[in-house]
Amino acid sequence: GIIAPDGRDAMVQHAEQFSEAGIPFIFDPGQHLPRFDGAALRDFVGKASWIAVNDYEGKMLSDRTGWDTAEISRKVRGLIVTIGAQGSEVWIDGVKTHVPAVA
Repeated sequence: GIIAPDGRDAMVQHAEQFSEAGIPFIFDPGQHLPRFDGAALRDFVGKASWIAVNDYEGKMLSDRTGWDTAEISRKVRGLIVTIGAQGSEVWIDGVKTHVPAVA
C-alpha cells in the first residue's frame, strides 16, 4: 500500500490499518508532513516499509524525529529522497546510493 497526502486523521488511520493487517506500505507524506509532530512521524517510520520524500521533506523528517537520514533508513526497508535535477538518493541500512536524473 501507499500512504500519500490526505487528511491527517486518514493518514494515521491508514497506517494503523496497514500495520495491523501486516501489509507493507510506503509512507509518502508530501506537503502534509508539517501536520505531524515528531512522535507521530516516529510512529509512521516504525510502521512503514519504505519512505519517499523530497530533500526539503527529508530534512523536516529528520528535524522532527531527531533521527538523521541514515538512522531513518535503518528503521525501514528503504528511504528515497528526491533531489530535483540531481536525481534521487536511495538509502538502505544507512548506506546512500545516488541515482542520477534522466535527462
